[in-house]
Amino acid sequence: MKPAYKKTIFLIFLMLNIKSFSYGQNEKFKALFVYNFIKNIEWPVKAQNGDFVIGVLGQPPIVQELEKIVSKKKIANRNIQIKVFESTESITNCHILFIPRKKSKKIDEISLKINDYPTLIISEKEGLKGSDINFVESDFDLEFEIFPVQIQKKGMRVSGTLINLSNNNK
Repeated sequence: MKPAYKKTIFLIFLMLNIKSFSYGQNEKFKALFVYNFIKNIEWPVKAQNGDFVIGVLGQPPIVQELEKIVSKKKIANRNIQIKVFESTESITNCHILFIPRKKSKKIDEISLKINDYPTLIISEKEGLKGSDINFVESDFDLEFEIFPVQIQKKGMRVSGTLINLSNNNK
């Protein structure tokens, strides 16, 4: 291989591994992670009817990316619906609740609000106690930490694959 090609391949590799090309790209990756979390968690029978609902607290940029993904996808022949909740008071039953970093201080209030429904809480704040999955941003990757025991207490089952891919296992 010629040196010029090696340099070009190296630069492409480096670009692909840079943290994220832009803020929007990061949101796209988070939305893809959320969609893939759905496929790796089994909800209890009482939560397996009707549309699959992804709730988002506030109006973070991930909403647009989630809407793009779910417009083309289904989960077990179920439509996926995105619900935006402007406040913790407006939160209703949903299968997933995404909490942006700015709203993470309200985790206790949120947990009380959704206590009786099996809702997977995903946050953007590493180490956030009370959420089930937290995104972890490192210098070069977007990763996540997961709390499977907490998820199981809600009646959900987590695949071993998801646990193995988490930051907890590194």
